[in-house]
Amino acid sequence: MMRSLFAGVQGLRAHQVRMDVIGNNIANVNTTGFKASRVSFADAYSQTMSGATAPSSIRGGLNAKQIGLGVGVASIDNIMEQGPMQLTGKNTDMAISGNGFFVVRDGGRYLYTRAGNFDFDAQGFLVNPATGQRVQGWMPNLAGVLPTREAANMTDIQLPVADSVLAKATTLVNFDQSLNASSPTGTVHTTAATVLDSLGNEHVVNLTVTKSAANTWTVAANCPTATATTLSASGSLAYGGGVTDLRFNSSGQLVDATGAVTTDPFQMNVQLTLANGAASPQVVALDFGKVIQPAFKETTDPSTLRALDYNGYPSGALDSISIDSRGTIIVYYTNGQYREGAQVALANFYNPGGLMKDSANNWIESPNSGLALIGSAGESGRGLIASNNLEMSNVDISAEFTNMIVTQRGFQANSRIITTTDEMLQEVVNLKR
Repeated sequence: MMRSLFAGVQGLRAHQVRMDVIGNNIANVNTTGFKASRVSFADAYSQTMSGATAPSSIRGGLNAKQIGLGVGVASIDNIMEQGPMQLTGKNTDMAISGNGFFVVRDGGRYLYTRAGNFDFDAQGFLVNPATGQRVQGWMPNLAGVLPTREAANMTDIQLPVADSVLAKATTLVNFDQSLNASSPTGTVHTTAATVLDSLGNEHVVNLTVTKSAANTWTVAANCPTATATTLSASGSLAYGGGVTDLRFNSSGQLVDATGAVTTDPFQMNVQLTLANGAASPQVVALDFGKVIQPAFKETTDPSTLRALDYNGYPSGALDSISIDSRGTIIVYYTNGQYREGAQVALANFYNPGGLMKDSANNWIESPNSGLALIGSAGESGRGLIASNNLEMSNVDISAEFTNMIVTQRGFQANSRIITTTDEMLQEVVNLKR
């Protein structure tokens, strides 16, 4: 009879633990990246009244006689299934679609989380704004190249607000369109190209293209903001003797000194002597490889030779960022340039359910989780990153309410064991009266 009393007590304790877990699940139904837990019960050790016996030739076997001694909590398991995603519209919010955890550093220790509600602090570090823990990843070197995605190269992600990119001087201008083969000798066509110096200042190079003979046009250059402008032929256009001509065959194709169409760049070099503090002299290649010479019926000059595009760019300040599915943070500047500013690291585990919960939506390694396997998103079983999203709690509120009802009934039933056993003991005490 006393066994039933203590079995009831154990049942109350076990169901109280289950209710505690359910209560915590429900409390975190709206917690970002939260993973629900569940309680599994197991029967306690049974007292054997008599053991089992094997059958004989004259008598059948007997089963063991055992009395169970109650119930206990067998395990409290973490349910690591994916939670639903919520679109937030904030580009530093990140959710992991698939396996993996974000890595954050809290002083000298690393923590792991599914909650990607991050932001930049006053020093440009990507952090959890609720705790100040710094998000880990990889930063590019001075050449702008990201290192190998290994744990040894992992560091705090920092994008200073004052980040900027220096200007890059123009080294190439591409020309296209056509020169009119029907134009009479002496016809002049003018066009202009904009180039940037090493400080990002603009300079206009004016080109004068004069038809000097049949299928031949002579090019001259002038830059008003340069103290000197020198034009010279190079590559396939170096016909010799300093001639700066564009020569075409009878089909209107640009040809080299031998009269052959070549795949080499058809370039001339214009050298600018600058006096505004920029690097000087500056040499810019003018590529005429796309220029053709068709015949037009008009006797006026319908030539359309023009500068198509040029490289180089002015200096620019940080304008905005975006994060792709591999966790690469792309930094955009006001001059139209962009670069890879960093990449967010993800950690995976052989047994994610073996992780131990820490505070503030974080997890820590345990002996049964295995060591963190650090790498980039989309590799070696790690999920992809969805920016502008957050992963919500995976708590199923309807299932939790159902479990709560079942747990409550189980608690009530175990309490009835205690009260009923007490009444039976009272009857035993009354026997002496």
